[in-house]
Amino acid sequence: MIEKADIAYLIYSLEESQQQNARWKEAVNGLMMADTDVQRDLAEAQQTIARQQAELDEYQGQMKILTEWANAVEMNVSDLISERNDLQEALEKIKSAAPNPFYRMASDALK
Repeated sequence: MIEKADIAYLIYSLEESQQQNARWKEAVNGLMMADTDVQRDLAEAQQTIARQQAELDEYQGQMKILTEWANAVEMNVSDLISERNDLQEALEKIKSAAPNPFYRMASDALK
């Protein structure tokens, strides 16, 4: 037969279990809220990374264009120097073949 003490203990145990369940529910809710915060922070971080990657891609594209432009300028300068040297050489040949004050002035102007 069940005695009053047994019933009182069962009621006490039930109340303790209910309180423990309430504490567990609070803990789970807290973890879920923390997980939501972490998920939000992660999404923000992923957006920041994507934005920075797009900026990096843009900068790399600009750098490639600038590098190509610098190479083209370097080639043009090299070509111009070569043409200038060829013109000076041709002028020196003309000057030595037929000394003339006009050629001397043209040669001096090229220097």
